[in-house]
Amino acid sequence: TIQDGEFFFFFCSSGCGKTTLIKSINKLLPVQQGTLKINGTPVSQIKVNQLPNLVGYVVQAGGLFPHLTVEENIALVMKVALYRNQYPSQLSGGQQQRVGVARAFAVDPPIVLMDEPFSALDPMTRSELQNEIHALQKKTGKTIIFVTHDMDEAIKLADRICIIQSGHIVQCDTP
Repeated sequence: TIQDGEFFFFFCSSGCGKTTLIKSINKLLPVQQGTLKINGTPVSQIKVNQLPNLVGYVVQAGGLFPHLTVEENIALVMKVALYRNQYPSQLSGGQQQRVGVARAFAVDPPIVLMDEPFSALDPMTRSELQNEIHALQKKTGKTIIFVTHDMDEAIKLADRICIIQSGHIVQCDTP
């Protein structure tokens, strides 16, 4: 169970199932066993068109559509003015990730999924974005579910860390 307003991390090696879990929460993959619930409702019963109001999603490298401007990328959920008339190819990696975060938070969902969003960034930009997302989470009180391979990142940001091995939870506790 992940509590409302919690900054929750899944930590494990490649291939253990953390990205599959994130994609299942967001209905990008079907739940194979068990039940995933959002506010008591099984994800399988939530309509796809309702998901953007419940769950924001930030992927590696921003997941931006290269043929759309920043404004158009964010306008997929709503309009904001952040590098608005530029294309992703005109932005640095950090700027692209900021746009991905803005898009995930744009419609004010109670839950934001972050699938290794800072893994491809240089250490300085990564640290800046970690600080920004931590401050944003504290300010908004959003529930953030964050997937990482970086234990230092998890310890720096998490309220709780869930360690998974071979598809099973082996430990779930505070940093």
